[in-house]
Amino acid sequence: MTSKRNMSCTCSPLSTKTLLVWLSWASTLASAVGTNQEQPPMMEAHTYLEPMEEVALNSHEPQQVILRPRRLSSSSENSHRIKPWLQENFPNPGRGGAAACHATKSYRICDPDGVLSTTALEKVETYLEEKKYIYGDLCRETSDEIHRHPESDQEKHQGLELQMGVALVQKMDLAPFGPPQGSDREDKAAETFARYVHDDWGVGIETDSCGGAGILLFLSIQDRAIYISRGAALETVLIDRRLDQVMENMKDLLRQSQYDDAILQALEDMRKYVEQGPPSLFENSLHLFTTMIFLVLWIGSILGTAVWGMWRDSRQRRDYARVASQLSEIDRARAEAMQGRYHATSCPICLEDFQAPAQEGGLVTEGSDGQPIKLLRCGHCMDETCWAEWINSGRGTITKCPICQQDIGGGHASNAGEAAQQRRQGGMPNNNNNMAVDNPLQREVNDRALQQEEDRIMRQHHRERNFRLARLGYRYPQIIRPNQIQRWTQPTYDGTLVRDPSFVQSNPAVRTAARSSGGGTRSSFGGSSSGGGRGGRW
Repeated sequence: MTSKRNMSCTCSPLSTKTLLVWLSWASTLASAVGTNQEQPPMMEAHTYLEPMEEVALNSHEPQQVILRPRRLSSSSENSHRIKPWLQENFPNPGRGGAAACHATKSYRICDPDGVLSTTALEKVETYLEEKKYIYGDLCRETSDEIHRHPESDQEKHQGLELQMGVALVQKMDLAPFGPPQGSDREDKAAETFARYVHDDWGVGIETDSCGGAGILLFLSIQDRAIYISRGAALETVLIDRRLDQVMENMKDLLRQSQYDDAILQALEDMRKYVEQGPPSLFENSLHLFTTMIFLVLWIGSILGTAVWGMWRDSRQRRDYARVASQLSEIDRARAEAMQGRYHATSCPICLEDFQAPAQEGGLVTEGSDGQPIKLLRCGHCMDETCWAEWINSGRGTITKCPICQQDIGGGHASNAGEAAQQRRQGGMPNNNNNMAVDNPLQREVNDRALQQEEDRIMRQHHRERNFRLARLGYRYPQIIRPNQIQRWTQPTYDGTLVRDPSFVQSNPAVRTAARSSGGGTRSSFGGSSSGGGRGGRW
């Protein structure tokens, strides 16, 4: 019964008190709309109706719920309703009051887009109001500490009040600062915006000798831009290096959207720098030492890169010349094989030249390693060392020739192998010198035998040629490509290897000439430095 009675109470007609509350709130909202017509756009977008329970004085009346306006935090805003700001339209809290900047009590912060929540805004306002000190002579360039005094002691101590202001927007109007492709237009816009607001607000007290003593911290959230504008009196204290460090300390907090903590961190860092005064000799020496280290490393890296590039180019030219010599040797051997005579002058595995025979025209007996050559029964020969390494590496077996894959038994040289080697070096021996050449039948037999021997030599040479090309590609992969080897080993290929266009294009001299004749790119150093402040991105 109790639950039913409570349910019926929630549906009872509105009491006179509730109607009066509703009418009062509607009247207040209407008057607020009328007075804020000239305020910057989007102010009403930061208000919503918050439910608030009110217990009736009469316990017999049901509990009533009324609505009250409340300011939205930045997380509740619709980004598509945010309009970019021009610096000329940015509010001045000194003329429009704190309400124009969504502030509550301070004229030192302006947040018209509601970037900060109410709690965060109050934290920053409290810091700006409480951390006001009178400093000594800010215009001096000594590295002594600049003492501060509470504002209440202003009559006792002569000096200047360090004034700090904060301006925040969701987005700047970047149209006046160049096309969208410009990489630095956000930086230019932030600098222009911050310095304009600094001058418009009049942040800082002017001195007679060294300019103003004020600081304005500007943030554009969607543009991810920061700029700190400083008065001329602070140029020797808040130098560019220190402002860069201040912004660097903010970036991690800004990336986490902790904007109030980032602002408080920056304000506290700058206040401490002002207390320290101009950089000391130790601070400047440390910075100079660090700069010199980076400079030495930078110069060393440039020199190292240049030396390495020269060594690389020299090695590439040397390797290309060596490959060109090997290809010329392969072309020469092919021409000899077509004439029915061919003798190997280098090891097909390591591609190094055999030692020349003692007598001109004699048989090659020693390999490039100084040991007797390994002569297989199929007629192919190579260095003894290379043969052993080939077998031990698992790439071949002791019973087969690495080149033609013929069965060679135990791998020992034989009379057949020596005969084949002799035929390859001196041509096919003529065993029919005593027969009459006018015998047609014998002449036909001799011609057929000669043709068969020439065909055998060409087949053997073709296998060795393909093997040598594969070894060249293995040893010089940056010059000989797999597609080149595949094309060169085709039976239909009849070109000169060393003049093949694909090989000529691998010449380092040709590539260097092509790079020199082509269009280059330009690069330049970028950045800005101004006595008016320092900017950056996060």
